[in-house]
Amino acid sequence: MAAFTVYPQLGAEYLSKEYVGYYYGVSVTEAAASRFATYQPSRAFNPFLAILVDTDLDDNYHLNFYLRHKWLAGAMHDSPLVGNRGMDTAFIGVSYRFK
Repeated sequence: MAAFTVYPQLGAEYLSKEYVGYYYGVSVTEAAASRFATYQPSRAFNPFLAILVDTDLDDNYHLNFYLRHKWLAGAMHDSPLVGNRGMDTAFIGVSYRFK
C-alpha cells in the first residue's frame, strides 16, 4: 500500500483594484460592443480552503492531487461577467524528487 501525506491549506489572496478591473470590469467601450453593463470593481480579498494529497508511486516519483475552493469577493462576483460566488480548482500531477 502506498504511503500518502495530506496537506490542508487555509488562506486568502489579495487582488488590487487594477487587477480586478482588468479581468472583471467592463469599460464603456466594451459595454457598447456587448450585452454587458459597465462595471468598475474595487480590490478583492478572496478566502480559500484547499487540500493537497501526495502519494508515492515509487522511490522518486509521486502523484499529487490538489483541490481548492475560493470564495469570490463582491468586487468579482458582482461583475456582469461572473455567474458564481466561488471558484473550484483541481489539479493532478506527477513529480520527480531528486535524492
